[in-house]
Amino acid sequence: MSKARLPLSNYAVLLAALILTLALWYPGRVALAAEKSGRTAAELYVLEQVASGNPASLADEFRTSESRKLSGSFVRELLTNPDKRLTVHPHGITIDGAGFPDGIDLKNEEVAYDVTLRNCQCDGDLDFTQCHFARSLSIEGSVFGGAVDFTSASISFNFSCDGAKFNKPQQSADTSEVAFNGVKVGGDFSLTNVDLAERANFTRAEITGDYLSDDSTFHELADFNNLKVKSDGYFRRTTFEGPVDFREAHFTNLFLTDSHFLNTTESARFESIRIDSGFLDRTSFEGPVKIEGMTFQSLSPTSWEKLESLASRSDYNAEFYSNLELLFRRHGYSDQADAVFIAQRRRARHELLNGVEWSWNFLQDLLIGYGRHLERLLLWSTVFIFIGFVVFRREADMKTKRRDDADMQKNKYSAFWYSLDLFLPVMHLGDADIWTPKDERRMALLYKRFHIIIGALFVPIGLAAWTGIIK
Repeated sequence: MSKARLPLSNYAVLLAALILTLALWYPGRVALAAEKSGRTAAELYVLEQVASGNPASLADEFRTSESRKLSGSFVRELLTNPDKRLTVHPHGITIDGAGFPDGIDLKNEEVAYDVTLRNCQCDGDLDFTQCHFARSLSIEGSVFGGAVDFTSASISFNFSCDGAKFNKPQQSADTSEVAFNGVKVGGDFSLTNVDLAERANFTRAEITGDYLSDDSTFHELADFNNLKVKSDGYFRRTTFEGPVDFREAHFTNLFLTDSHFLNTTESARFESIRIDSGFLDRTSFEGPVKIEGMTFQSLSPTSWEKLESLASRSDYNAEFYSNLELLFRRHGYSDQADAVFIAQRRRARHELLNGVEWSWNFLQDLLIGYGRHLERLLLWSTVFIFIGFVVFRREADMKTKRRDDADMQKNKYSAFWYSLDLFLPVMHLGDADIWTPKDERRMALLYKRFHIIIGALFVPIGLAAWTGIIK
């Protein structure tokens, strides 16, 4: 005889009853466990997830922001895990969506795990001064309303602050800052898409990998003085609203593509910065720039016209112009190199010279472009030919060199052809062999010699430069 089976609907009722029982029992169990342990439900949940190697996503488990709060003492205990009392999976510690109302204090502590504090709200101070993270640290997407201090902290692998928002503390002094000074990062240090409402201090930080700060906004001072990055620095599409200091910073390559320096009163400081390659495509500077002692192997764009705004906004620096000229010439951009050299000499004239030196500098510029445009001598040759035409314009002031030519050449004199024949070296049109100024015209005779000398110099040099024989 077959066994009787319960209708399917009865199974559904039993399952629903079981789920309801668990739903009523589990919170009570959690509350009871929390009461016995002295921990909140959120803290017990975090411990459970960390032990199992899963992310502790508090926003998925707790409806209100109040129920997602974790005390600073709990976070400190979890991250430092003294005496290994807590179970931490090798995957590390990931807390998502938590609130830290009283901040986190890890000053001088050791953290042995990969730590991620993602999308958290930290209302109190975050003090990681001289804290050592043996692995990676991430505070991606978190919002900080208190002071943030990573002074002399060390992170052995990567450090990510992507998408974080650093608000100015309401009770802070005007000199408050987000402190990354002296921090040491063994991998990449990433602050992309970050909003820094207060001053940011990266002085003397050392980064083994890349420094990334693309699509970020620095509202106050951004201080990268003496920052050492062994690889590349990325500041693409970054906005600097306040002063900027890159003095003595080191990068392999520095990307400032599409970035904007908006401060109009204080200089963007790049003195003694050392880079292999700099990328300034579409970079804009609204205020002055200081570039004394800046050293580089290459700069982009490879156009003096586009880089001139950078040089013109800085104090005159002959070394910068010289380095840029050598760079262009080394890469085969001789026209750009010549433009840089001429710009340097002109700026020196305007800012450093006066009197005779100013006049001599001006004549070099006007006549030959400081030796970079010798083809201009051909243009100036036409000016001297015209001057000769004026000086020797009247046939009555001229005579033939031989008496027997006087009647033959009457009414055949041309001041233009005579001036041209005197001026052109080697070529002989015949006019200069027949005519000469009269003896009483001493100034004309003196100018005749000068006219011949200038022609002998200007025409060969100008032709050689025009044809590319000399450069």
